[in-house]
Amino acid sequence: MANVALIRQNRELKNQMSLPQAALEAAPGTQVPDLKGYDVDKKALVLAYGQDPRKVLVLVFSPTCHFCDETGRAGAS
Repeated sequence: MANVALIRQNRELKNQMSLPQAALEAAPGTQVPDLKGYDVDKKALVLAYGQDPRKVLVLVFSPTCHFCDETGRAGAS
């Protein structure tokens, strides 16, 4: 049974890899909705695009993610 699941997963991954890569940056003039989430103190946060002309880099953090934890420590030093 595990082999069948692995074959299906492999097929799905191959299909995903055959698709064109998603753009990492929105094209000029693209309107995107405000980004809503929480800051590190668990306070609601809204990032309203269009208020600031600078480019925006969004880092996603999950407290249960080991890689996020390591990355956060590296950024804090």
